[in-house]
Amino acid sequence: MRVTGLFVDGFGIFCGREIRDLSPGLTVLYGPNEAGKSTLLAFLRGVLFGFPRPAKNRRTLYPPLAGGRHGGRVFLETRSGNIAMERQVGHGARISLEVGPQEHSDLSEAEFLQLVGGVDGQTFRTVFAFSLDELRDFESLNGEQVRARIFAAGVGGAGPSVRQVIQGMERTCGRLLKPRSLEGEINRILNEIETCEQMLQQARSLAESYPVLIEEQESVRAQLQCLDEREQELRGAQVLNERLLDLWPVWVDIESSRRELDSLDQVDVFVPEAVRRLTEAKEGMESARRSLVKLEEQRARRSKEIAELQAGLRDELWELASEVEAQVVQLPLHRGKVQEMETVRGRIAVLEDRLRQSLKDLGPTAGKESLAKVDTSLPRFEEIRSWRLKLGEALGQTKQAAEQLELATAQRVRAEAEVERERAALEELPRVDPDELAHAVTACRQDRHRRSQRHGSRAGAQAPAKRTRFGTSCRGKPVKPIPPG
Repeated sequence: MRVTGLFVDGFGIFCGREIRDLSPGLTVLYGPNEAGKSTLLAFLRGVLFGFPRPAKNRRTLYPPLAGGRHGGRVFLETRSGNIAMERQVGHGARISLEVGPQEHSDLSEAEFLQLVGGVDGQTFRTVFAFSLDELRDFESLNGEQVRARIFAAGVGGAGPSVRQVIQGMERTCGRLLKPRSLEGEINRILNEIETCEQMLQQARSLAESYPVLIEEQESVRAQLQCLDEREQELRGAQVLNERLLDLWPVWVDIESSRRELDSLDQVDVFVPEAVRRLTEAKEGMESARRSLVKLEEQRARRSKEIAELQAGLRDELWELASEVEAQVVQLPLHRGKVQEMETVRGRIAVLEDRLRQSLKDLGPTAGKESLAKVDTSLPRFEEIRSWRLKLGEALGQTKQAAEQLELATAQRVRAEAEVERERAALEELPRVDPDELAHAVTACRQDRHRRSQRHGSRAGAQAPAKRTRFGTSCRGKPVKPIPPG
């Protein structure tokens, strides 16, 4: 019997893994720890001779971690033909023998054992499919027990003679295990295990200090959080200070303007809409400045162009300078004539359109012949002209009357709105004692008279006040504005 391939449907870390066409010689499966070598050994044992039942309250060995059905197939080559055996954990085996092309025969497990020479699962695991742990168990057996096991396998017809098996086993044991040397494979593995145990001990000692490190990490994290909060506070203070520094020149200008404003004399009558007029003046200055900049740029470009022209100007062109200047002088006249000609053409087209429209209005019989018969004498022309003038005057008077009517309507609407606002303001004002009103008016007139005498000519140059409003200066009571004088 020889294993030619296998297919792992789901077993341990393998899922859908297939190995076929193994060579008749020695096949070595190698890999690092946890690569699945022991898993494949257990899979081969289970499919051929049955998976062991798990103990009570213990989970199934090698569950399909990557999916798939828990089991698979093994392909064998025997003297009777090729055999395909399929087995799932918890189920029986399906054994198929290839007896010819496209012909298969189902076998029972007893027939399968006869085909493989009567080798059972115990013999297979002891002689042909033993693990490293089972190999260590050979040290606890004496020579007679080893010979008995190998003899049982030879009697069953599972391999070569007992002597050959014993010699091979001795050579293998001598190569793998050398008790008084460090060259054997098992010795090397034992040394590696000892090294791993030392490393494991170191890892356990480090694991004991893990809670202390966690506490230190949490403490450092809390400190970092406090520092982050402090950093945010400092950054906020920094941003505030930077903004204050940016606003410092503006605040200085405002304070300077306030001091200058406080040093100025009080003005009784301020220019109406002064803020708007100041804004318009500033906008006009800014527009003028931009225009000046544009003109300066144009002047610079023209100067540069003139300099380039002068640099590239040939001497023979100076002889034509007078003629060019004369043509330059005549050029505006020529352009004016061309524009005038275009204007005249437009007028002619308009007159022709008007003529056609007039002929159309006069009727279908109107034409050039009827126009030739029209009286074009000077008296008739003057009469038509006078009627045209009268008609134009009438239309103008009608238009002017319409504009005056529209203006009067708008004035009436504004006057009504002003009356409503004054009426609403009058209703909102509290009742004022006539004596107090007279006293306030007299006091305000005297105060204005004293100011006019103090300012002199400057007050005379200012525009007269149209209206004076009494506020909180008159005993804190608002008074309705009254006209001056």
